[in-house]
Amino acid sequence: MKPIKKILIANRGEIATRVIQSAKEMGIETVAIYAQDDKNSQFVQNADQAHLLSGKTLHETYLNQEAIIGIAKKLSCDAIHPGYGFLAENHSFAKNVNENGIIFIGPNAKTISLMGNKRQAKSIAEKAGLPLLPGFHKNKQLSNDNLRLEAKKIGFPVLIKASAGGGGKGMQIAENEKDFIDKLESVKRVALSAFGSDEIILEKFLMSPRHVEVQILADKHKNCWVLGIRDCSLQRRYQKIIEETPAPYLAQKTIQKIEKSVKHLISEISYVGAGTVEFLYENNQFYFMEMNTRLQVEHRVTEKTYNIDLVQWQIRIAQDEKLLQSPPSSHGHSIECRLYAENPYNNFLPSTGTLHFVSFPETVNILIDSSIKTGHIVSPHYDPMLAKVISWGKTRQEATLKIKHALLQTRICGIHTNRKLLIDILSSEEFIQNSFSTKTVESELTQLYQNIDTVNQESYHMIAIRSFQQHLQQKANTWKTKGWRINTPPCYHFTYILENETHHLKVTFHEKTQEFHVQQNEDRFIYPVDTLPTIDLYRHGHQLYAYFSSGIELTLTLPNRDFYNCLSQETESSLKAPMPGKIVKLLVNEGNNVTTGSAIIILEAMKMEHKITAPYNGIIKKLFCRLHENVEEGKQLVDITKKESNATQ
Repeated sequence: MKPIKKILIANRGEIATRVIQSAKEMGIETVAIYAQDDKNSQFVQNADQAHLLSGKTLHETYLNQEAIIGIAKKLSCDAIHPGYGFLAENHSFAKNVNENGIIFIGPNAKTISLMGNKRQAKSIAEKAGLPLLPGFHKNKQLSNDNLRLEAKKIGFPVLIKASAGGGGKGMQIAENEKDFIDKLESVKRVALSAFGSDEIILEKFLMSPRHVEVQILADKHKNCWVLGIRDCSLQRRYQKIIEETPAPYLAQKTIQKIEKSVKHLISEISYVGAGTVEFLYENNQFYFMEMNTRLQVEHRVTEKTYNIDLVQWQIRIAQDEKLLQSPPSSHGHSIECRLYAENPYNNFLPSTGTLHFVSFPETVNILIDSSIKTGHIVSPHYDPMLAKVISWGKTRQEATLKIKHALLQTRICGIHTNRKLLIDILSSEEFIQNSFSTKTVESELTQLYQNIDTVNQESYHMIAIRSFQQHLQQKANTWKTKGWRINTPPCYHFTYILENETHHLKVTFHEKTQEFHVQQNEDRFIYPVDTLPTIDLYRHGHQLYAYFSSGIELTLTLPNRDFYNCLSQETESSLKAPMPGKIVKLLVNEGNNVTTGSAIIILEAMKMEHKITAPYNGIIKKLFCRLHENVEEGKQLVDITKKESNATQ
């Protein structure tokens, strides 16, 4: 086979940047494709050529098979690399690529079809002798009521999953028979939207399992490398946020059993390329979950410990090269943290907007995979992952310390991220003692979400003091320093707005005692210089972003003469969209009674569903949205007339 000279990357963001980097190191030209939202992204600039996709929706752009293959042919590309997500596990895309005389960098269409469907994959794994969880994965579509009966046979709680899905998207737990149908319908909606099929499978829900996975590489000559076992148990909404390798708790005997079962499965299906076999592990027993017939987001931790480039090996295998008879040896420990555009302290709601300042640390044995930069616009149309931070150390403890330090130095201003949560998890006893499971992040919020408890009045005083220090540094000539007075300590007035409330602080510095005095209303607070934390401040317009050395980050609004005119005057009767999204279900009509906490609207954003609920008992006065409408953040969705406490239902 002729060597590949030019690759089109049928993806976006950090994985596109990643593939471009590896291809360039091999002397291979790269072509990026991009939607209008991504025109200023790093991957577009890094590629040798970039082609704009016409259209606005995903199906018109990154999922448009015909357009992508057409671009590849027009630009004389030898191969297409699908990255992960989008078309990476789409068997029809792989088939179409090959039929157009282009190499698909991945397994063949038949293998993708077999293993990409969870139902079929479980049947194949079962025949290969791999243990499965109790569940329903038969080759037939059942009505919702019949699926409910199957769930009763399995025993609640039951996990409902999209058969054609991946990445944890749309998965729901039915705790009991009563809420099964609602959860089932939600999974089907997301599955149909994201994967084009509403076929589902059911599994017995384990209470405290670990999530482990095995990285493999296999060539066309029946050689296979098993490259260690990763732990991916730290998740929210069934999507991973921290991964590491080697899995720090598995006994050697268990590792050998898992690796042996994986080799058997790979042989049975004659797999070619990079792939991952995933298991749940509980009480010294492992159960086959699924196989991902592509590169994983967390492939970097395997690369760091095996000193290998998996993307380059994907390309080499596609060129018909052979793997060596034995894989390279592993060394040390690697951890990956995924930085997401979301607010962990508000039910992980996605966060969108413009990134006013982006900065990542440049540190030895720290790798940053990202395609964002200052000015990047985070769109509601794509997965919320912004970047991956990866560390390597000789030991797990060393790798942990390095990645925590890197996260503390990371700055992303303009939206909410999960940066502080990642730091909290890495500092938690559960992580240090290896006592975590897939339930840890969402079940033990009081221990992990320390940000809420540590933000207090003093934090805002510290920001005012740091702002004063910067002011003094900028105005080294005291005759020009704002607030300077003869025979009196210099003073500084700091005003900020938080939750529509204005706060005025007066800060003075007493050189003799080396103290800062902060006056708020009639109260005075004293802070010695040697007790002050390190704080980095970044300002954009009227927003002030503060990063504390502890990992806490706060955003304040600084007032101006126009500010008070643009404050939102929300009435308590209105409900607004918490983020841009699509209305996928309207659960009420005008005139309906609603009770506190009852679902009113279901909004889909960033491939997840979010319930808009009633804040109190009331009557739907007016609906301002319609089914399937795309709404912007802040749009009023509904008006509710509140019922008095003594009103009858």
